[in-house]
Amino acid sequence: MGRETIRPEVCRTFNFGEKGASEGQWYKTHLANVKLASEKVDWGNEDLSYLDADAYERAVAEAVDAATPARDPSQITRAEITNPKGVFKVLYKDEAEFRRLAAKFHVFPEWKDGVPRGGYRGVVHLKMNDGRHEVMLVPRDAAKVTKTFAEYLASVDGGKAEVLGL
Repeated sequence: MGRETIRPEVCRTFNFGEKGASEGQWYKTHLANVKLASEKVDWGNEDLSYLDADAYERAVAEAVDAATPARDPSQITRAEITNPKGVFKVLYKDEAEFRRLAAKFHVFPEWKDGVPRGGYRGVVHLKMNDGRHEVMLVPRDAAKVTKTFAEYLASVDGGKAEVLGL
């Protein structure tokens, strides 16, 4: 619990080498190509109201609801013709399936304290095809995640998860 994070669109951190606490475990496959943001942001003048807890929860729910279901990267790549700027969701049932999908989609497969790293209530966002497609790896309702997004929605919104097909 308490490991959710709101991910930035542009990375604000830099991993400078293989040496460190993880002994380079993920550096070559996931961290070496991370680039620092090149533009400064004046956070004092930014409208961050979309990060309010309720607004963010609604935005995630709407994004998951509107996303096109998919099973693997090839389906999303083939969608280029009919859905050039699409948003997709790929459902997973447990840690093992998440790790399998993470390998297919080339995302960080780490799982800590019942949630995937970088996930928000188990939902992990990634971009594909030079940023033209957004993909969300989403835990199914019965997923073994500390508290899935579907469970959260059910607890606050009386069954919205069923409407979303989670």
